[in-house]
Amino acid sequence: MDPEVLIPPLTFFNDANELLSYLATATINETSGNLNSLTTTQDGDLNKMAIYQLGDGNTVTASQTNDENVARINQFGESDTVDGIQNGITNTADVLQSDHGYGRLRTAEYTQNGDNNISSIYQGDSSYSDTSTASQSATLSQTGNGNEGMISQVNGPGTVSITQLGDTNKGYIFQNNTTTGSTASIGTEGNGNTAYVYQADADGSVAALTQTGNTNSIELSQLNVLGNATIVQTGGSNFAYVLQTQPSLTVDILQQGDGGTVNIYN
Repeated sequence: MDPEVLIPPLTFFNDANELLSYLATATINETSGNLNSLTTTQDGDLNKMAIYQLGDGNTVTASQTNDENVARINQFGESDTVDGIQNGITNTADVLQSDHGYGRLRTAEYTQNGDNNISSIYQGDSSYSDTSTASQSATLSQTGNGNEGMISQVNGPGTVSITQLGDTNKGYIFQNNTTTGSTASIGTEGNGNTAYVYQADADGSVAALTQTGNTNSIELSQLNVLGNATIVQTGGSNFAYVLQTQPSLTVDILQQGDGGTVNIYN
């Protein structure tokens, strides 16, 4: 598994107009300063939303209902929070929270209900330095068919949770240099589920992966970390691949059903 595939393209914008130009035909809400709070709701077809916040204490609550909604949220503040929901078909949500010289606390929660949901969340220092002490938390819930979720965290202790209900679910988690106590959790229910987790350079890392359905696949890499992993797969034709580079790492794997395959490398 190539860890680079788990890192969404980083796009940093100088101001809201630049973000608008990137997204095109969008609704923009911009706040800059201290203790910014924004609530926005869109009901209708073909909605697009772009939000850019720079400063301290940024909060966004975003809601979109109906077809083909797109949300793009950028936050650069001391304490950044996003709570978003999309109800409809062909939803896309992208959240980027980075210190950009500011951030310390980052929280993102997104819910997508409908078909073909795609979401990516990035939390971390834009310079990839090892000096950040940010606390990071990201939660993604997707219900529908064809769900795909990607969450990346770098530089700072992090917690990630992805829950998917539907068929052909794909969940990706990347955690790199997240110091001590980072956790990654993926729970999927449906058929043809795929889960990728990559954790590197972080002691105390924990991964918990659960899949229910048929033709499930899990790939887990824990590199230069101290921690443990748990994998549970229920259904037929399950596949689990585990790569751990430290002798003290442990992994517990339970497969229930016919045709299970496990490959462990250390």
